[in-house]
Amino acid sequence: MRAASLANSLELELQIVAVSRTPTEAHPGVGVEEAARRERYRSLFTVAERCGARAVATAHHRRDQAETVLLHLLRGSGVHGAAGMAERSPSPVPVTASSCDISLKHLDDEPWLWRPLLTEPREVIESYVAKLGLSPIEDPSNDDLVLRRNALRHEVLPALEAHVPGAEAALARYATLAAEDDRVLDAIALGLLGEGVDPGGRLAAALLRAQTPAIQRRVIRCWLARAMDTCMLSAERTDAVLLLAQFGRGGATLEIGEGWTVRLERGMLRAERTENRHREGT
Repeated sequence: MRAASLANSLELELQIVAVSRTPTEAHPGVGVEEAARRERYRSLFTVAERCGARAVATAHHRRDQAETVLLHLLRGSGVHGAAGMAERSPSPVPVTASSCDISLKHLDDEPWLWRPLLTEPREVIESYVAKLGLSPIEDPSNDDLVLRRNALRHEVLPALEAHVPGAEAALARYATLAAEDDRVLDAIALGLLGEGVDPGGRLAAALLRAQTPAIQRRVIRCWLARAMDTCMLSAERTDAVLLLAQFGRGGATLEIGEGWTVRLERGMLRAERTENRHREGT
């Protein structure tokens, strides 16, 4: 195994994690690419916690950032998606049953994700690796154009660069600007959550209705990020939850995907897994 050989030559400890289930079985309700991404992070952070490591470092670079921004823009994800990847952030996927929180308050207690090469061009990294005489291990799936990110990487971004030189750098720079706005909106939304969420985790619909649309959407995303296994909610699903809070009748339920629903009960929004509701009804 090349990884084992490389670790041995660098005198580094190597741990191999065997995944017992396919990614789509472990992460139902999402596509193969997203499920595989989540399972990779879950495995990495499981090992980090086991070893007492303070961070998980990845080699994401500027082109990866540009791809991420472009993907989220095409999904209509808003400022949070346009901010792309942060250099330092919590685990993107909960390792345990604890909730995913978009705030950074728990970075002092848990391993965090570190992307030290995020602003570096891919070509600079490849040149440095070549000078060291190292041979990267290429994942064959990275050439599968059926996967959306690969299509952007191999076809769309090169076309953008051909017509707009510097497009990759511009997209990465836009992520930096969007991240600054994102942090401000997060701070406002998290403050409102402190006022509008009851001990049972329910969100007051009246608090949402009193805010501007941009803050309404951010509060919904922050609230659901604390309950769901993902830190990202599509614009369409976010707006559907907002409509439920504004015009829904008591008892109305909304499917928001990935096995989760939002229910309006006595002026409060409750997020719960679909299977939990089925058990309640039996």
